[in-house]
Amino acid sequence: VVGIVVVGIAHLALHVFHARFAALPKNVAMWFDLNAEHSFGTWYSVVLVALVAVACVVAAVTVRGRARAAWVGLAVGVTLLSIDDKIMVHEQLPVIFGMTTGNFATHEWLIPGVLLAGSGVAVLWWLVRALPTAVRRWLLVSLLIFASGAVVLEGLSGLFIRMAPAHVLLDFMYLEELVEESLEMFAPIVALAAVMSHLQRVGVLDLDGRSGDRPQRRRPVPNRRSGADDGKVIPRVESESGPDERGRRVVAYRAGRGRLGRGLRLGRPRVVPGGWLGTRRVDGPVG
Repeated sequence: VVGIVVVGIAHLALHVFHARFAALPKNVAMWFDLNAEHSFGTWYSVVLVALVAVACVVAAVTVRGRARAAWVGLAVGVTLLSIDDKIMVHEQLPVIFGMTTGNFATHEWLIPGVLLAGSGVAVLWWLVRALPTAVRRWLLVSLLIFASGAVVLEGLSGLFIRMAPAHVLLDFMYLEELVEESLEMFAPIVALAAVMSHLQRVGVLDLDGRSGDRPQRRRPVPNRRSGADDGKVIPRVESESGPDERGRRVVAYRAGRGRLGRGLRLGRPRVVPGGWLGTRRVDGPVG
């Protein structure tokens, strides 16, 4: 976000103090124009999108099956977006498809661009159904932010330029460019944060440095007693220490599992019949 603020201020300074920037060597002033291909803003946007692709590759390595296919698909799609952001393939789509330019109400590339992008998004959305809900939600938010800048504002600016080519407001189009490009840069930041948060949740990354303080979870020990084939959970003694403050022998239990039952951990302490051990108190899960 700090990068967006920096390049945004540079963009505003370029247009507000245009006379001073004009004194710079040829094409140097364009480095600060967010609407220019060879600018710091374009470089920053390309880097952000590329980082999202790298994070998706890391996430793909940690999973299998459909989830891996989803992450790989996202990495490929985001990489293509990064390439397009640098070499401006979308602006050449009318030439590639043999479209006549200048007769449409706005930029001609929006027609094939939206169709191609929509097809890609549909395929990716089918794939990402295998990903966690939180990841899908934030990726959708990122997509909407990007589309609002790259499609909605871009289309409206093209419409305004062609409908009123001599309007006085065209002198302030750099403000529209600032908002549009800022949205296109903020979208990959949201996507990157979503993927990085996912990698932290699954234990791949340790961004807060506190993973070493988290207790290690132990897998339940299955109950090997015969007669547990009905799927009922049968308590199993894990350890015992006693007696407690009331003279009772304290036995810690963990639930076992039968052929159809999953291992469960017992919750709050309670007193149970003692058998040959006498009255016992279950002290909750072990480990």
